[in-house]
Amino acid sequence: MHVGLEVGVKRIHQLDNDSHTRRKVRQLLPAVTSPCVCIRCGRDCYSRVGLHSHYKRFKSNIHTQGV
Repeated sequence: MHVGLEVGVKRIHQLDNDSHTRRKVRQLLPAVTSPCVCIRCGRDCYSRVGLHSHYKRFKSNIHTQGV
């Protein structure tokens, strides 16, 4: 009975260590730069469609502010 518990506990610790290692490796990877960054404010819109929508909202905010 105790052998089964020890194996289970070791497996849980190993899974925890693996997830910790994956998180740390992900932090060390260089940040991927997106080609869809607003040239006006620097916001990353993640896609061309999102960038287009952002430009439309940005443009409408300028007109409503009277600038």
